[in-house]
Amino acid sequence: METSACHLCFHRYVLLPRPFCFEPRNHYEITVRFQRAGVAQRHPAAFLLVDSLVLLPRVTELPGLHGKDPAAVERREALERYTCLEAFRMATMPDLAETCAQLLCSISALMHDGALRE
Repeated sequence: METSACHLCFHRYVLLPRPFCFEPRNHYEITVRFQRAGVAQRHPAAFLLVDSLVLLPRVTELPGLHGKDPAAVERREALERYTCLEAFRMATMPDLAETCAQLLCSISALMHDGALRE
């Protein structure tokens, strides 16, 4: 599947327009191509430094956040209210609101066979 996204200089991250699913036990190759918009010729001295590439799951599919369970709905609303998702996507993690830190720890614990704190 091929997909593309435009990244503007004032954004720290880009969300792909189409979601995709990685399946267990399959091997995948991700190719990232950077091309300056509106430029017909390449500049031989130009370079770009990328320090990381992170693939994040859809929040609504994470344990403890999916479905119509009242607790899951409350957690998703807290993510929005405290702008946790924006903080999680930052290259350098800012000081998190206590609610965001608790949600992050709970999601991590669930994904790694832990327990969800209420």
